Amino acid sequence: MNTHLTVCSLWSRAVAAILFVGLPLLVVPQPVRAEESLPVACRPGSWDLDGAGHLGGEDTTFSPAWQGTLEDLAACLAHPKMRTYCLNVEGRFDQKAFSPELIQVFGSKRGAQEARARARASRVISELLRLGVITSRVKETAPPEETSYRGVHISLVADCVVDENTAIASQEEVKVAVAAAVEAYAQNHPGSFGDPVALRQQLSSLLEEQLRTGSIQPAPMKTRLWVDASLSLNLLAGGLNTVTASVLMVGGGYANDNFYLHLDVGIQAAVQREQRVGIEFSASVGHAFQSLPWLEVGVTAGDRFSYVSFSDPWIEESWFVGVESSQCLLSIWREHDTCLQETIAPLASRNRRGIIENDEMRRISGQRDSVFRFDLAILSRHDFL
Repeated sequence: MNTHLTVCSLWSRAVAAILFVGLPLLVVPQPVRAEESLPVACRPGSWDLDGAGHLGGEDTTFSPAWQGTLEDLAACLAHPKMRTYCLNVEGRFDQKAFSPELIQVFGSKRGAQEARARARASRVISELLRLGVITSRVKETAPPEETSYRGVHISLVADCVVDENTAIASQEEVKVAVAAAVEAYAQNHPGSFGDPVALRQQLSSLLEEQLRTGSIQPAPMKTRLWVDASLSLNLLAGGLNTVTASVLMVGGGYANDNFYLHLDVGIQAAVQREQRVGIEFSASVGHAFQSLPWLEVGVTAGDRFSYVSFSDPWIEESWFVGVESSQCLLSIWREHDTCLQETIAPLASRNRRGIIENDEMRRISGQRDSVFRFDLAILSRHDFL
């Protein structure tokens, strides 16, 4: 009865400790905004490039003084942390008067001014493309109605291009929408595929309706199930003596885009006679980093029963609560990883109920000591889902 109460008491403390230690670790930190870690010159902002020529013989669409700014912006877009940034280019015009003949060609004074402004924007975009900026990351906007200067206004905008990972999901969503739209159109308008204009209009209408009603489902969350085996070197420091043991564990786990859960069981072997062999159980839960897919950090708790031999009653129990970190940097073949795992457990206890004297085990009333636990393990993991 007393033993049962002791074990329940220990586990209640362990559960309370893992909640106290683990909950703050499981709260996913808010990511640092990309612009906070970028060079000052690459942070979102805008630039007014003025000084295009206006007289005969001068380049009215471009000024060599703009070249340095364009090169800097192209270099910024090549930064790995700026893959979702783009440039908005807006042509500008001043109050220059045009000849009646030119105004007549463009239909109005406003038309002539806008044509010149768009020509400046097109020239700048061509130069950015020449510097290596891809087309999807440069956008032209219509010039404003008010007069200002002969040049272009460039804005560096964050989150205007879909990230590569999200783009894959978005393409799949569009495929689903287009397939559904084609099917619906074919059913409702048999024989109309010969009219490309009608087909395009109908597909656009159906696609817009599906997007508006939310009938396109987002990409499902990625999940993983795996089995693993590990061999670890274990140290228990504190109490009557320091115990060094090797532990062989087998187990399995589950992970999605946000967290992982891991359970395992194993056997322990040590030099010290009172802990010669043992059985250990452990569980861990933590955060799986999407930006660093090889890294996992979480909290773990476990319990071990040690014996002189498995045919004898257990002589010592030790439980622990701590933090763990896994780095899976080696992949020998597909769906198989080799990981290095460290565990630090400042909250741990040993409960001894017997000692060895003259090659015989003698029962004692129970001796409990607070200890510190450290594990260093090599883990082999195989995904089956």
